[in-house]
Amino acid sequence: MVEWHRELATEKVVHGVVFEPSGYAALELDRSARDRNGEFQRRIWHVDEVCTSKELAAEGRRMNHCVYSYVWSIQKGQTSIWSMTLEDGKGETGRWAMLTIEVRKDLRRVVQARGRFNRSATSEEHGILVAWAG
Repeated sequence: MVEWHRELATEKVVHGVVFEPSGYAALELDRSARDRNGEFQRRIWHVDEVCTSKELAAEGRRMNHCVYSYVWSIQKGQTSIWSMTLEDGKGETGRWAMLTIEVRKDLRRVVQARGRFNRSATSEEHGILVAWAG
């Protein structure tokens, strides 16, 4: 497995490929609220489709997993890939990568959702995923 990941990391990215959109809607869900100290906590969740090979490669690098290996499946129209992010206004971009989501078009369902280093979704992320997929 380590060898396969090493090879995938060195594989040349197919640049300039634009994927056919899946037709599913993106999500923006505002779960901002005040914490127990009365401080406003900005929490806006986004689920956006990855629509280019360049975005797919960036998602794999950002999340440290093998999502780029799905490039051919996406090009054939079998799969769509989505990125779940959390906007909190903090940090360099104010938006944090949380999950990468694979949707199988023939099944019309989410078949996997993984965080950085292939970790499983948290209960909060799972709730956002259900809100989007539902």
